[in-house]
Amino acid sequence: MKNYFEKELQDKRLSCPCGCGAKVSDELLEKLNKLRNLYGKPVYIVQGATCKDYSVNHVGRKPTSTHISTEEENAVGVDISSKTFDSKEDYFKFIACAVQVGFTGFGQGSKWVGAGSDTRLHLDIKRSNAGDFRSWCYGC
Repeated sequence: MKNYFEKELQDKRLSCPCGCGAKVSDELLEKLNKLRNLYGKPVYIVQGATCKDYSVNHVGRKPTSTHISTEEENAVGVDISSKTFDSKEDYFKFIACAVQVGFTGFGQGSKWVGAGSDTRLHLDIKRSNAGDFRSWCYGC
């Protein structure tokens, strides 16, 4: 399968901006490529992996964020830009495609629920303890 995210790998959108070498898991990258193929349109990445220090101290994420890559486990979370969607229909098609290829965590920026200006869509492949899907909203 084609790797649609070579540019993102090269310009460090999928690895930690601090230069520490933190990266996304191969499984996440594989699912992103399947998602891009199924969706049929470009998928714009805002950020992928970060180290714990960068994620917590510079971005403000929780220490348990799926963006965090450690020596034991690479990151399994990624933020998608709203540029990926041309309409609400596109947005919901994208979500349906993400579920179909195996994404399990969905965090919506407040813009997508009718308030605020946060336009990120977080996707990850972490399962909950119950093995089901998780979803939440930023800034709602």
